[in-house]
Amino acid sequence: MRLRDKFTFLRKALAATNPKKAIVFVNNEKNIEVLVSKLNYHNYKAIGILEIWKKKIERMQ
Repeated sequence: MRLRDKFTFLRKALAATNPKKAIVFVNNEKNIEVLVSKLNYHNYKAIGILEIWKKKIERMQ
């Protein structure tokens, strides 16, 4: 299944269930950035936890 198809499926699932909050697990660091940007584009509030974690590590160094 292509990344585009996976995102379309996720977007349709979110629209159908209309959850207040959801957690999505992604197995590739590059896919996290793409998924977050696409979800934000479609008016879902999304953040990548990996991004936050990297920023905290940078501050600690």
